[in-house]
Amino acid sequence: MAPQTEYREAKGALRTEHRALRRQIAPAIAAEAALRAAQHLATHRLWSASQHVGLFLANDGELDPAPIAANARQAGKTLYLPSIQGQSLEFRRWDADTPLHPNRYGIGESAGAPQAGSDLDLLVIPLVAWSPSGARLGMGGGFYDRFIAALPDQRPFLLGLAYSSQQDERIDAMRESWDAPLDGVLTEEGLALCNSEAS
Repeated sequence: MAPQTEYREAKGALRTEHRALRRQIAPAIAAEAALRAAQHLATHRLWSASQHVGLFLANDGELDPAPIAANARQAGKTLYLPSIQGQSLEFRRWDADTPLHPNRYGIGESAGAPQAGSDLDLLVIPLVAWSPSGARLGMGGGFYDRFIAALPDQRPFLLGLAYSSQQDERIDAMRESWDAPLDGVLTEEGLALCNSEAS
């Protein structure tokens, strides 16, 4: 079997495993974890340094960034949500009164004005599994990897958002050339930096 095929099959199996595990988390525990993650971020220097924040709407058992969004609005930060354009992502402004429209996956997208990715200060990214080295296993569509690859040298801080139980060092061996590494990961246990450039 070709190495690339082995990688794809291994990543697919790991993705299925972690998606099933996170969907089993009880709603009360999930809600508490989301609040704790938001509290950790709000006390980190990264938060005070970020005015333009890209987020996502939780889906498929993902750790919910809604408390982060609430903190951002209270602090006067500007929020943006991803919008799928063909095979690409763009981020659109998301004010409290901005209409949302479901995309082809049924996830709400903002009808607000698009923002240049390089103008974002902080980009909170969903993931299925992560490792302390910054490896990220996503849903397999490659949208975030393509978005990040197209950014100029000046780019936002890339912060994965996940449960601590989604940490899995097995994905380090599955990294491919187009996989964009994270600068940090935020969980209910805290915010961990992933590389020396972000420290």
